[in-house]
Amino acid sequence: MRWNEMTAQEIVEARDICGGVCIVPMGCIERHGSHLPVGIDYMKAWHFADRAAELEPVMVFPGWYLGSLSDCTFAPGTIAFPLDLCVEALEQLCAEISRNGYKKILLLNSHGGNVAMINYFLQKFCEKDRDYMVYFPESFYIGKNGSAAMKKLAEETDSNNGHGGGYETAVSLHLFPHCVKMDAILPREVSISGKRCEKMLEAGLKVPAWWFAAHPHHYAGYGKDATAEYGKEICDAFAQDIAGYVRAIKADDTTLEIYREFREKTRHPEL
Repeated sequence: MRWNEMTAQEIVEARDICGGVCIVPMGCIERHGSHLPVGIDYMKAWHFADRAAELEPVMVFPGWYLGSLSDCTFAPGTIAFPLDLCVEALEQLCAEISRNGYKKILLLNSHGGNVAMINYFLQKFCEKDRDYMVYFPESFYIGKNGSAAMKKLAEETDSNNGHGGGYETAVSLHLFPHCVKMDAILPREVSISGKRCEKMLEAGLKVPAWWFAAHPHHYAGYGKDATAEYGKEICDAFAQDIAGYVRAIKADDTTLEIYREFREKTRHPEL
């Protein structure tokens, strides 16, 4: 069920069918090598969610592209919003989804840079009373089925599943082949991490703009041998994983109660 394609009455009627669960597919707009569309992260996240809805009824919100990209503004095509604005907007979106009766919200992320931002969002979530709950599968490789499908691609082809690599190329060839420029794929050697921050990273120290230092071409994968067939396998596997998350969320009748208990004890601390 697609939120943006339904009438107001249909959205109300779908609440019970969906078990009150809504997926927010999250990504960003950034360069993915020289052959993939800049919107692939939020685009594929939406398609994964939409396909999962065929397996388990769930409401799917339009793709969310306000991603964490402050360290990626060097790459053409990138659209970066202030990080505080992204978090504030996400908080408001969840509140609005809840106001419409969907009290269980799955944040389905498909951009690695968003992980830290969403974890920060979860911390801020704890600062206020809420009448809804959010859920976040931290790995943007989804789950065991998706991971296995990606591993198969890497083992059976000369692909690397890093940023702009085999997995994203295969999925793009399946979902939106008209956006893929296979003849423009950068050489594998371009994707290899640079050494300009190597000493700091080896010491276990992360610094601002470390991604640029390691990947000045904003490219960290290789997918010349990726095909639409592999992409379909991956999409189907991800849909299975997401449908599993939705089933677990529908069955959850304790998390929100625990949160309410936490908030009550926050107001009245006890030893």
